[in-house]
Amino acid sequence: MARTARKGEISMSREAIGLLKAGRNALHWSQDDLADNAGVSSATVKRIESKAEKIRKEALKELGIKDRGAPIRQESIEMMLSALEKAGVSFWSNGREVGMSVRAGSQDQAFFDIAKKVTAK
Repeated sequence: MARTARKGEISMSREAIGLLKAGRNALHWSQDDLADNAGVSSATVKRIESKAEKIRKEALKELGIKDRGAPIRQESIEMMLSALEKAGVSFWSNGREVGMSVRAGSQDQAFFDIAKKVTAK
């Protein structure tokens, strides 16, 4: 049976874990890069992003247990988010939607001009 979050832990959904991973990927960081920049172990990053999450969800579903997400130390998440933000990634939520943005370099302006035209259609 899945363990519930203990004091100092939070429960993260697969979507939240996906946003964290997307932030890392936007910087072209490996899991080790994120771990080094955040001051957490590589094993922590790997565990959070692990495909074992999918296996755990499937096992819970078969047992008829409501999934509450993966319990993760809040301090570890804060350290990883801080490292990503320092490098130019930010996360947002408006209550209905969540997202991530990355600070763009001036050399990317032509790309964004094209993207703006494409998405305006």
